[in-house]
Amino acid sequence: MTRKKVAIVCPTHRDARELKRLDYAQSIDLIWYGDDVSEHLEEFEPLRFLEDAARDLFDKNLSGIISTDDYPGSILGSILAQEFHFLGPRPEVVIACQHKYRSRILQRQVVPDSTPLFSLIGPEASGFVDGEIELPFPFFIKPVKSFFSILARTVSCEEDVLDSLNRARNHWEVFVPPLAKLTKQYGDFSMRADCFIAEEILVGSQVTVEGYVENGCATILGVVDSVMFPGTFCFQRFEYPSRLSELVQERMGDTAARLMKEIGFNNSLFNIEMMYDSSRDKISIIEINPRMSSQFADLYEKVDGVNSYEIQLKLALGTPVSYSRRNGKYAVAASFVLRTFADQRITRVPGNKEIKIVEERFPDARIELFGAPGDMLSDLFQDGVSYRYGVINLGGMNWGELTTFFKECEKTLTFTFEG
Repeated sequence: MTRKKVAIVCPTHRDARELKRLDYAQSIDLIWYGDDVSEHLEEFEPLRFLEDAARDLFDKNLSGIISTDDYPGSILGSILAQEFHFLGPRPEVVIACQHKYRSRILQRQVVPDSTPLFSLIGPEASGFVDGEIELPFPFFIKPVKSFFSILARTVSCEEDVLDSLNRARNHWEVFVPPLAKLTKQYGDFSMRADCFIAEEILVGSQVTVEGYVENGCATILGVVDSVMFPGTFCFQRFEYPSRLSELVQERMGDTAARLMKEIGFNNSLFNIEMMYDSSRDKISIIEINPRMSSQFADLYEKVDGVNSYEIQLKLALGTPVSYSRRNGKYAVAASFVLRTFADQRITRVPGNKEIKIVEERFPDARIELFGAPGDMLSDLFQDGVSYRYGVINLGGMNWGELTTFFKECEKTLTFTFEG
C-alpha cells in the first residue's frame, strides 16, 4: 500500500516534537517545507514563498498540506492546499479570521450576543475611523494583526491611544505587510491592517474553546482554562479540562460551532478564546484563531487519549475523525508557563542531565526552554510586559498532584538570572 505524503508548511518546533511521538504519523511521509517565518518577517515575501512552494512541492505526490503556525503559516498552508485541490479551510476565511476587525464583523453577523462592542482606530489619529461605535474610556485596544498579546493594553485616555499608535510604528512596518499582501491577493474584503481595534473591556474567566469542522460538521474537542498571574493579562498556566460548569462549556461550544460553520471554515482545527462573566452569565468572544493550538495538543492526549495533531492530519487526508473524551491516562493536564516580570540576563539554563531527570520521572512531559546563557530575556520573543523563558506540560490524576509535579519540575530545572 502506497504511503500518503503530507507537507508541513512553516513547521515549528512543536510540529517536529509531536509528530515524532505520534503513532498515526509514522504511517505517513511528512515533507517539511520552509521554516518558522514569524521569526524573520521583516525579510519575508509571502507571494514569492507561495510561488516557490507550488513549484517545489509539485512533484512530491502529496495527499495533503497543513500548517499549525499562527501567522503567516496558517494562511500560506490554506492557499497551497487550495491550489493543490486538497482538503482544508478556504484562504479567504483564514485571512478574515486573522484580521481582527474583519473577524469581529463576521462574529457580529453570526453571534451578536457573544460579540463585544468594537471599533477601528486608524494609524494616523486617535479618532475612530469606522463611524459605527464610539466607546467610552477606558477600553481595550490591540493591533488588527498581532500575536502573543503584543501591543494589547487597556487605555484610559486619548494620550494612551496616541502612545500606543507611536509604539506600533515598527510593528506595522515589519509584522503587517505579509497580511496586507495576502489579503489583497487572496482575501474577499478590502481593509488595511495597520490599525488598532478598540473593544469594550471584558471581565471574567478566560478560556480557549478548541474544535474542528469536518465536511461542514463542527465538533468541539474541549475547553481549556487560562489562568493569569494576579493583576495581569499574562498567562500563568492553561488547565484542561475546564472547571467551568458543563452547561457554560456547552454554550461556549455551541457558539463556537455555529460561528465557524456559518463563516465557512471547513476541514481543519480551530480555537476560539472566550470570556465568561458569571455576574452577567454572559459569554463573549475574545478572538478566533483559524488553526489548532499546538501548545495544547498533548493536553488532549493526556486527558482524552487523542493528540490533536492526529486530528489535523486526518482532516487533511479526508480520513474520518473519531473523538471521544476522557480516555487518556490522566484526569487533568496543564501547560505551565515559566515567566518573570523583570528583564534579566540569563546566566544558567537547565542542562541535559536535569532535563533527562524530569523526562524519566514524567515520561509524558513536554519541556520547552527558551534562551541561552548571556541572553537578555528581552532578546527573546516576548509580549512586551513580561518575560517568558519556558513551558512545561504535565498530566496528573488531580489538580493537587499536578501542582506538586510542576513544583518538582521547576526545582529540578534550574535557571539563574542577573540584573
